[in-house]
Amino acid sequence: MANLRVDKITSTETFDKTGSVQFDASSGTGLVVGSSDCDFGTGDFTIEGWFLVQDSAAIRTIFDSRTSDNQSTGFFLGINTDDTLYTYAFPSGAGAVSYGTPEPNTWHHVAVVRNGSDGLVFLDGKLVSSGVRMGSSDYTQEGGTIGQPATSFAASLYRFKGHISNFRVVKGVALYTSNFKPSMRELEVTAETVLLACQSKTDASLEKTGKTITANGNAVASELTPGLLTPVVKSGGGSAITGSVEFDGSGDYLDLTNSTDFGLSSSDDFTLELWIHATSFDNSSTYSEVIRQGTSNAGSDGMYFAALTAGTMEWRLSGTTKTSTNKMTADSWNHIAVCRDGGTVYISINGITENFGSVTNTSTTGAFRIGADFEGSNFFKGHFSNVRFVKGTALYTDDFIPPTRELKRVPGTVLLCCQDSNSPLTEATGKTITGYGDLSRTDIGVDLVTNGDFSVDTSGWTVLNTGTFTASGGQATLSDSDGTGTSPVAYQSISTFIPGAMYVFQFDTTAAREAYAYVSTSAGSNTLDMSSSEAYPAYTGSLTGTRYIKFRATQSTMIINFSDGSGSDYDVTVDNVKVYKLDPGNRASNFTPQVGDDRQVTFEGVTKINSDAYFYLPTGDTASREATGTYNAGTRGVMMGGIVAGGSTRNATIDYWTMASTGDAVNFGDCTGDSGAAAGFASRVRGVSVGGYTRSAANFDYVTIMSTGNALDFGDLPFTHSVSSDGGFSSETRGVLHQGLSTGPTTFHNIIDYVTIASTGDALDFGDTTTVKLHCAGLSSPTRGVWAGGYTPNTTNVMDYVTIASTGNANDFGELTATTFRLGGCSSAIRGLFFGGGGAPSITNTISYITIATTGNIQDFGDLVQQQEFTTGTSSSTRGVKVGGSDSSPGPYSPVGTIEYFEIATTGNAQSFGDLFVARARGGAFSNGHGGLG
Repeated sequence: MANLRVDKITSTETFDKTGSVQFDASSGTGLVVGSSDCDFGTGDFTIEGWFLVQDSAAIRTIFDSRTSDNQSTGFFLGINTDDTLYTYAFPSGAGAVSYGTPEPNTWHHVAVVRNGSDGLVFLDGKLVSSGVRMGSSDYTQEGGTIGQPATSFAASLYRFKGHISNFRVVKGVALYTSNFKPSMRELEVTAETVLLACQSKTDASLEKTGKTITANGNAVASELTPGLLTPVVKSGGGSAITGSVEFDGSGDYLDLTNSTDFGLSSSDDFTLELWIHATSFDNSSTYSEVIRQGTSNAGSDGMYFAALTAGTMEWRLSGTTKTSTNKMTADSWNHIAVCRDGGTVYISINGITENFGSVTNTSTTGAFRIGADFEGSNFFKGHFSNVRFVKGTALYTDDFIPPTRELKRVPGTVLLCCQDSNSPLTEATGKTITGYGDLSRTDIGVDLVTNGDFSVDTSGWTVLNTGTFTASGGQATLSDSDGTGTSPVAYQSISTFIPGAMYVFQFDTTAAREAYAYVSTSAGSNTLDMSSSEAYPAYTGSLTGTRYIKFRATQSTMIINFSDGSGSDYDVTVDNVKVYKLDPGNRASNFTPQVGDDRQVTFEGVTKINSDAYFYLPTGDTASREATGTYNAGTRGVMMGGIVAGGSTRNATIDYWTMASTGDAVNFGDCTGDSGAAAGFASRVRGVSVGGYTRSAANFDYVTIMSTGNALDFGDLPFTHSVSSDGGFSSETRGVLHQGLSTGPTTFHNIIDYVTIASTGDALDFGDTTTVKLHCAGLSSPTRGVWAGGYTPNTTNVMDYVTIASTGNANDFGELTATTFRLGGCSSAIRGLFFGGGGAPSITNTISYITIATTGNIQDFGDLVQQQEFTTGTSSSTRGVKVGGSDSSPGPYSPVGTIEYFEIATTGNAQSFGDLFVARARGGAFSNGHGGLG
């Protein structure tokens, strides 16, 4: 018999995990099963489930079907005071029998089985009972309890602390009679199953056979699980649809030139479909343009498809209009389609199809525009994905399940775009797409200013009012030449702007004088109404150095202006004047409909056929499998740099530790330079530390997480001044950070930047936070990132959030319980934790939590071992850690190298983990298993 040798075998789908119920051992907490099905009589049965116990030296109930402390009609399963697994009254009258000692804070499978006259107890699939005979024990008790005793005498005792998952009772069948491997799949209802509970992440009382379960006290559903996979394809990432295009609602659209492919005769069948996502369908007009085909807005010779303010879809073909009754859901992906089959038109929203009767109108050839009308208005704000136009076939004429895979070029396809997460201009049939606004293709960093270095003179510049603008030594000085106090203005008109795109106006000022700089559409007039705070700062006051103004072009010709700001007889000296596009004109996105799954589980090595019926897959070691979970230790935490003493001494050390264990951190290598107050984020492969004091040019460093060695250069922040970056978070592909502080040292920012983690290069502009601030904390799920707290320069309790895969300004999330800054954060894919910090009104040890997918105020979780500020954190999918920081004594910059940990899905106080290799505060921390990775 030959061996089959392959290098890789890959599965194309991954699945969501089961849930559990958390019990805190408080009085009145547990699940009560109201059913007669626990009356086993003298027949066979199987009781099984998973448990994780979190305390010791107490009697803890897993399951109880008795009516008194010692009687023959039921039995008890739990943990004894000596921490052994034991049963009571199994068999009847047998008293307490122990079966081994389960490890605390570890998931274990337990099964109690009656097989004829034999009583069997299994722990993690191994038979641990010895010679237990059931005889004729008759269990007549009808009900039962989980996590609390059923007997009234022990109402305040014997309560479970920890988690129970997948608790199943099978009546009439002995499922296990010898050693076995516990299932790694969520347990299912079989024909003999009479109870199946503790599987939901959201509902503690959910039961799969229809029984009524009462959840008492603090028994709550939890996402902490033994890792059992459900049949449900995992959501929140890894969609089989891989790309989309973001439209900002103020100038973005895509255009294809005139093509005969887009015309329709009266007999042409067709399908026009796409996925659409918008936060709101009220775009300050009666509709938002989705598709426009033809030569003008008149609608008499073409076709259009638009989203109305009510969420309905309006379609028009050469003067005939049809409007759907069905509606799209705001802030959610919706599949929409319009088809014509034999003259009959159908409009579908999320697979619900409406018949609109005969429409045999034609459309002429012409342009095909996506996201705006032909007059450059009614811009769409949101995302489009998988726009496809098929001629000759009506694909949807009845209700259907929307596509769960990326659309393909089927016969008749004349347009297929908005699929590429790297470019908004990719089109599958070979057509050329032109982008406008931020979808335009323009190189970043191209300076648009004429003679901004003033190497010879001030040619290219014009002066308004009485004044002079003269060059000397590479600088230009604006003077009020007649001494009348009339404010002179030096300006330059630039005609190469792209309306809707973001730009930066940058200059240096060397004289400690008032200088006001602004961008306008009319020379000498602040027509964009720029305030000093919006230009952060355009008004330089007495500060010198590089100043920046971020603005959005409103038309193709814009004007940059300098003024002395006060009308006083001051001279203003500037140099190195530049204007450049802030981003590369690429709003392609990996924010997509979460359908299907393109992630892969890979087994590497040799596959052997050992008989004519079986072959065995290679498994590799635990580190090569899933990076998170109970059964392996592959998640590694890393911290880069940090403050080691005082306010000005930073460090280049990189530490790492294994998240699933405890112990001191190990030296990894060094950063490219000393840094402190830096942000950190990571994919499953690469970790990035951003910004921080003293590292030149606001530099990014990166490492490969599962290796060791010195960091490499990644790129720079868009603004080349020293920056304190904080609040970093990421998905698998994109890292996002908040720039908090620049030269000043009291110049606070609301800047949000992002990078693609797998590449290298400078950061791009994302948007703005809800307020300027410093020293906030960040965390994320695979789709959403949240910031909390900060210094404005007053401490704040604000939390705000963004959708990671998109761009745009942050939205309000809720509030912390107190104003706090210099705090840390970490998360699972579902729950986020913020901890420690200062200013509330002093350094705190508080841990609080949020549910990331919702909005609302924070809730109490527990306490750190030690009060901390200037701390940071990261996580695996289940465990969070607080890393480093400083305590209240002897001062706010005295480093504390402690690491503490807590289980994210539970509540409770942190526990000691170990110490950093070098004690320090506020480094850039990340892991290859954090909540943003799913």
